[in-house]
Amino acid sequence: MSEEKTTVVEETKDTAVAEKKNGWLKNFIWLMMGVIIGIVLGFAIFTASMGSVAKDLSNTQTSQVEAESEVEVGDAGDGISTYLFEHKTLTGEDAQAVKEKINSTLEYIKTHDTYVQIQTGEASYESYLYNDTGECFAQSSDASYHAIFRNDGKTIKYSDANAAIAFGKDTEVISIVQSAVNAIENGVEGVQLFEMIPASEDTDYIEYRIDLVGEDAVKACYQMHDEEFAQIMYDNLTSQVPEWEPHLIFVIIVDTTGETQQIAITCLYVEDNEEYTNWIMQGYFDVYDWKLGQEWYDTDFSTTDGAAYGEMMDTLITDIDTMLNQYIKDNDFGIIEET
Repeated sequence: MSEEKTTVVEETKDTAVAEKKNGWLKNFIWLMMGVIIGIVLGFAIFTASMGSVAKDLSNTQTSQVEAESEVEVGDAGDGISTYLFEHKTLTGEDAQAVKEKINSTLEYIKTHDTYVQIQTGEASYESYLYNDTGECFAQSSDASYHAIFRNDGKTIKYSDANAAIAFGKDTEVISIVQSAVNAIENGVEGVQLFEMIPASEDTDYIEYRIDLVGEDAVKACYQMHDEEFAQIMYDNLTSQVPEWEPHLIFVIIVDTTGETQQIAITCLYVEDNEEYTNWIMQGYFDVYDWKLGQEWYDTDFSTTDGAAYGEMMDTLITDIDTMLNQYIKDNDFGIIEET
């Protein structure tokens, strides 16, 4: 075979591998975040507001968290950096102390009026709004889906894909990280906690990595409801990638100054002894108060029609948009133009 033909074959093979990986990676990301594909009407105002907030995110609280800012979703390293970089394994009281420190920040995010953005692709994001009553509203950056997480453990979802309302148990991203953190001291097989040794002692941040290897360890990321829910989520995940040997790594960077509760999180998955970036959260910040109306608890979503659901969403989006625009205005982010 000529050198030219060999090159063409190799390029075709590389393209096929890349396409295969990108195909299941998209499903992998959605499943890892508890999102069932196929559930928005496309609320442009909310998306525009979130886009403005996201644009200035790096200029606010998260600007100090630089270690993960240059990582792009899908990037692969040379081998498993978690093992290659200098680190120490934490157990016992040391592990418990780290678990409590990380969980206190995660719990703060979930129980206050906060905004979190997750990067899931080169130009794709998930936006999460939490509040102080344990509720959460999530939407994709292209407005193709949204999810309403009530404080009774039930979730309502809708997407452009099938224009159907889904109602039942699910989970948002912070709860997934919390479950991974809790697995550290729960005696789950395949779970280890590492403290990475910094390249320089002149730093206000410290990096931890939670290494989850095997079915029990990965399934532990979904222990926010019950064992049945965890098994369903795990089965959904592995059915998308049947040849994948379950291995996730959560990279968690926290500040050591004690003055703030800043945190940055990256979820890595391991395939063929290589780490790949699944999603990135560079931080969070506090916004103003918002709440779900009582109709989100009183409505029977098995019988409600599209018009009634649309009215509920219009009210919720208007309330959120008003809050966000006021927040943006008060913090000199600029005013959102009407669309």
